[in-house]
Amino acid sequence: MSKNAQSSSQVFAEIWPYLLVMAIFVIVGGVAIMLIRRMITQKSSAQNVGFTLEDLRTMRASGELSEEEFQKAREQMIGRMRKVEETPSSQPIKPDSKPNNPQTGTSGET
Repeated sequence: MSKNAQSSSQVFAEIWPYLLVMAIFVIVGGVAIMLIRRMITQKSSAQNVGFTLEDLRTMRASGELSEEEFQKAREQMIGRMRKVEETPSSQPIKPDSKPNNPQTGTSGET
């Protein structure tokens, strides 16, 4: 084996443990970031919900809500969910449509 090849294999032998440790840190860090983001988004979505349908059913069963109050709250909850589904941000963008031209205020379609 040539001296150059021997030198490069020796360098690799010295570096690979550090590369392995760095790869482990990257993987562990990525998993930690993913878990933290999931935890944060679950907390924020849980805070925005208020009562769930199951909570309303439990309250009705325990007598805290009358049947009329339960039906009214249920309809309000369903109405809010429908509004969320109908927001423009949740509607898909047509792939063949062109963006609006900001100078003329018209779309690129003819």
